[in-house]
Amino acid sequence: MCEPYLDRENDESLGTDAEFKPNLKNSIMFIYQWWLQTTVIFVNYSGRPFMESISENKKLQRMLAFMFIFATLITFNVSDELREGLELVPFPTEEF
Repeated sequence: MCEPYLDRENDESLGTDAEFKPNLKNSIMFIYQWWLQTTVIFVNYSGRPFMESISENKKLQRMLAFMFIFATLITFNVSDELREGLELVPFPTEEF
């Protein structure tokens, strides 16, 4: 998905030993891994009989909701300050 928008010849950050610079590929991977880790926490939570059920654990509910909302906000580029703080690049097109 990212390949058409990457300039492999002129982008030094795509090298294996290169210094980190934000680009489209690592921005997509950051968002994807954030979403995946949040989903794994939600799916693998065992609940009763050894722990509270997820409906009883209000702190976990709030944290998962916050993480999903946060991932959605950075996916849709809602805040430029947030994107710059996380060193993410904006998506090239709305369809992307």
